[in-house]
Amino acid sequence: MTVTPGPKSKQKLETDLIGIDNNTGRLVLLASASDFEETFNISQRLLRKHTSLTVHSRLMDAHLYVINKWVLDFLVFNNGETLDELIRKMSAFNDHSTDLEEAYYGDIIRCYGHMSNEQFGLRANTVQMYHFANAKILEWWSADGKNTGQLPLLPSISSTANIRSTQMQECCIDDNTIIVEKTSLKRSHIGPNSVVESKTRISQSMIMGHVTIKQRCIIHNCILCNGCTVEEGSELKDCLVGAQHIVTSGSQHYREVLTDADRLIEI
Repeated sequence: MTVTPGPKSKQKLETDLIGIDNNTGRLVLLASASDFEETFNISQRLLRKHTSLTVHSRLMDAHLYVINKWVLDFLVFNNGETLDELIRKMSAFNDHSTDLEEAYYGDIIRCYGHMSNEQFGLRANTVQMYHFANAKILEWWSADGKNTGQLPLLPSISSTANIRSTQMQECCIDDNTIIVEKTSLKRSHIGPNSVVESKTRISQSMIMGHVTIKQRCIIHNCILCNGCTVEEGSELKDCLVGAQHIVTSGSQHYREVLTDADRLIEI
C-alpha cells in the first residue's frame, strides 16, 4: 500500500455525475456528486429535450481544446446571423424525432462526450492524486522498455543531465540535472536543474525543478517542491517540502509538511 506524503488524512474521492444523450452523444448533464445527498433531481425540461440519456458516475471529465483564433473572433465579434443558424435554417437535418422543435433545440453552443474504454485518466488536483499519478507514470512508462499500452516510451534520462551515479533503478531525470557519484536513486523523478550530492539515497520520491539535496541525505516517499534545499545529513520520510523551503542540516522528519500549505507548488 502506497503512503501519501504529508500528515495522515482521509481523502474523499471525487465523483462526477455525467449525463450523455444515448442518441446523439451530447453532454447534457454535469454535476459533482458531493453536491447531493442520496438523490438528485433532473428537470422535466431536460427530460423532454433528451428522452433517452444515461447518467454515469465512473467517468472522468477531461477536456481537450483545439481552437483557431479566428473562431474565437467570430464568436465574440459577430453580431449578425451566425453560420450555425444559417446551416440549421437551410438544412432538413434534425437530431431528434420526439417533437417538431428545430434542430439541436436551438442550442447554438453544444458539447459532446466521448467515452474511451481503453485508457486510464486521473485528475491530479490534490497532493494525494498528484503523488498517485506520478507513481502510475513510472509503472506505465518503465525504463526497461516494457510499456504496457500503446504509449511511446518515456525518455528516462535527459541527454543534458550529468549523471555520475551507478546506482539508479526506474528513475526519470530531467534537463540539466546533476547526480554525482556515490548516490542511490530508486523509482524517483528528479526535475530539471536539480542537484543531488554524494552519499545520498532517494527512493519513491518526486523531486521538482531547481532542488538541491546535499550530502548524506535519505529521502523516501517524499515530494520536494520547486527551489527547496535539503541540507546535509537530513532524513525525510513521507514528507512534503514546499517551494523555496530549506530543511536544516541533520534534521529528521516523518509525515510532515515543511512549509506553509499555500506554497506547496508555485505556478
